[in-house]
Amino acid sequence: MTTTRHALLAALALGLGVLSAGCEDSPLVAGSDWKMSITANPGSVLDPSTSGNTDIQVAVTLVDAKGVPKQGITVYFNASIKGLVSGQKGVKTDASGTARDVLPVTIDNYPPSVTVPATPTVPAHVQTPDITITATSAGVTETANVTTGKATVNHPPVASIVASPQNQQASWGAVVFDGSASTDPDAGEIVTMYRWVLTSTNPDAGMPNPFIAEGQGVSGLQFPNDTLPAFKNIQDLTVSLFVTEDPNAPADFAAGKTIAYRGQETQVYSIVAVRCDSNTAPTAVLSGADQQQIFGFPQSLVSFQLDGSLSSDPETPIDIYNFSCGNGSAPVPGTSPSKVTCRYLVDAVPRTYTPALTVVDRGTGQIVNGQYQCQKSSQEKTITVTVSPLASGG
Repeated sequence: MTTTRHALLAALALGLGVLSAGCEDSPLVAGSDWKMSITANPGSVLDPSTSGNTDIQVAVTLVDAKGVPKQGITVYFNASIKGLVSGQKGVKTDASGTARDVLPVTIDNYPPSVTVPATPTVPAHVQTPDITITATSAGVTETANVTTGKATVNHPPVASIVASPQNQQASWGAVVFDGSASTDPDAGEIVTMYRWVLTSTNPDAGMPNPFIAEGQGVSGLQFPNDTLPAFKNIQDLTVSLFVTEDPNAPADFAAGKTIAYRGQETQVYSIVAVRCDSNTAPTAVLSGADQQQIFGFPQSLVSFQLDGSLSSDPETPIDIYNFSCGNGSAPVPGTSPSKVTCRYLVDAVPRTYTPALTVVDRGTGQIVNGQYQCQKSSQEKTITVTVSPLASGG
């Protein structure tokens, strides 16, 4: 009986331990049917004692079974030599489904040469082992091989995005992202495949987010075209272009294989209410006649309202109303930002003041660093107000 009781207590303790472990936060990992691609740049390194240190840039892209990049997935890197920047920690994928790590290759961790025994066809020789870098997320694993001791390095292609117009476009306007200037620095190598990933902060209805276009001839994107609408919402786009020079990539893509892209460029592009270079300055308007008169008893304070609610901008709402009473005193805020009250001291003789208003628009409609981008101010609008004394007892 005692043995059975001990066994039950041990089983209960084990169960509680499992439940407790299950309550801890666990990293997000890849699904069993996901695809992973890995690239190492450069793909070949020389002995640091003769050529200096080299940083191998490692990039892993994770997509789900539908080919959609997955963000926030933890990837663990391992290498045949020590020195990975990530150490034992996982690296999470970004919005384009990419996780990155760096492996510095120095004199201290460069693989030592080994003697390869002779075979019937190859004599004994000295060889430096290649460097392998492995990426793993759950049951999905890929390995990149970096050759050592080679005199010729296969440089990665250089992705290039040329946006037209540059940086931003007004909503409903035409936008072109051109990647045809992407090149490969090695003689005889050309870019063979392109992959575009566009992620939006405020996607239009019906537009996939992220939007992905991939293929041998997809060197550019144009909005709108026969199948793609213009951008309507005010939004920021993260535009990423991936390229490869692998001559087998088009055939692999047609066969449904994941392509290992070695070059990448990313830009941020804004769809705005109005472009900076075409933003029209607003117009300040003060209600009432240009010359007005008010009365009060000498040494009393009289109030006069300034109303700028008719001020306007052809593209965006007014953001700021800057009032001045013309007498050095601050205006008293009214029921809305477009209205204030000025207070004037009645003197023994008439006094004339010049209150003024300038307004500021909302620029492109996009807020950058806490304020609207490319704001413009109006010309100053003034009126004259004459403050006259009433006769005593009047």
